[in-house]
Amino acid sequence: MRANPANLISVFRALLVFVAVYLLIEIGGKNGIMAAASVIALAVLLDAVDGMVARAFGFDGEVGKLSDLYADHIVANAVWVTLAFLDLVPVWVPLITTTR
Repeated sequence: MRANPANLISVFRALLVFVAVYLLIEIGGKNGIMAAASVIALAVLLDAVDGMVARAFGFDGEVGKLSDLYADHIVANAVWVTLAFLDLVPVWVPLITTTR
């Protein structure tokens, strides 16, 4: 089974969030927040792109749908947990959002 471009975009998007987490934790401050926000914005943009690529080229199968869903959860969960770790949101927020 070959990887298709839409699934690769989903995987890349999921990996991007770890760059954002690094920027928030290790760089921190205004510069880290702005850089992390830019990376997260790119991940959100890629969420739309992977769906367009999948539909345009016929890669809209079950594996693609699941990889997109899992990438969405990885991004959201990593961001919420990091924000709680940095005491920017109460710990109950990621507890609720990660159990949805």
